Amino acid sequence: MNLLKRITVTAAGVAMATGLMAGAANASTSTPRPLPSITAVTFIFSNNVPGNGGVWASDWVWRTATVTFAGFAVAPWHCGWKGPASGPPPPCFAYTATLHDKGKFVSHRGALTPNQSWPWRGHHIHGVVVGHVSGNASFGPFFATTRPRASLVPRFATNEFGSAPIWPDLFFPKGTTFGVQLGPWSVTFSAWTRCGFQQWTISSSNHHGNVPSAGNITGCRY
Repeated sequence: MNLLKRITVTAAGVAMATGLMAGAANASTSTPRPLPSITAVTFIFSNNVPGNGGVWASDWVWRTATVTFAGFAVAPWHCGWKGPASGPPPPCFAYTATLHDKGKFVSHRGALTPNQSWPWRGHHIHGVVVGHVSGNASFGPFFATTRPRASLVPRFATNEFGSAPIWPDLFFPKGTTFGVQLGPWSVTFSAWTRCGFQQWTISSSNHHGNVPSAGNITGCRY
């Protein structure tokens, strides 16, 4: 899905002295002790799930997100510090993160199929298809100037299914300076229909699901 692309996300203006100092102000003044993994679960409803032909479905998923302290402090320039002229160096620590989505989807009547590669170019979904969603993504290591907190992550969200590439941001207080890099990811939509089993998988390794091997959700002509 186009929603998950390999990107680097910066918060509060990485490499900006003002953003850096804001992050430092929110950081603990003492070195954080190694942290256990922190997990937050969010129920997400989205009515604008994108495919390669545009929006094609709504879905509702439980997203389980986990941020894990990677076990070591790193040089402050990983968190945007530019040297003494920009102020004292902030604490800077390494983390990894994972996402797991699980739920259901319903296709939009008449929408273009999510896979528009040959032989489905220009084809629309027949009828309405209801099925299951399963997704996974990994991040890191990435670097941040503050500790993550599960309480900052919302328990409910709407139209946020496509925000997965920046979801770990939510664990960190406003003003944190960090960069998150999305690693391997995949999302599978699958359904049993009256004309057989249908499945579409989009991932970081299959051209965002726009190749024949990715499968498709097409509905049934009869």
